[in-house]
Amino acid sequence: MLPAARRLRSEKDILATIRQGRVLSTSWVRIHAKSSSAAYSRIACIVGRKVDQSAVVRHHYQRWLRVLAGEALGDIFKDQAYDMVWIALPAIKNATTLEAIRAKIWPQLKQLRHESQ
Repeated sequence: MLPAARRLRSEKDILATIRQGRVLSTSWVRIHAKSSSAAYSRIACIVGRKVDQSAVVRHHYQRWLRVLAGEALGDIFKDQAYDMVWIALPAIKNATTLEAIRAKIWPQLKQLRHESQ
């Protein structure tokens, strides 16, 4: 799970990350990432109505993204700070498991990590 302190909450920070950050895209999730001078990385997960009209379904995918974000913070981004916005695309409804989403996102995140070193 993504700790509350690691969530990017401010609309100002989210918009700045979307506008100024680098875009990594998979078929299910678009990730906007911007390096940060903060002590730790922060992530916002957004699942809009284009994904599904049902709030229950949207929340399900948002929980999945937060789990993956927490894993990424502990594994890939443990020693470098980024502000990231993860936006679910409507095709995420084709994902049947959390592992399927992880398989699509992980290579992109590792690529971002290696390019910034």
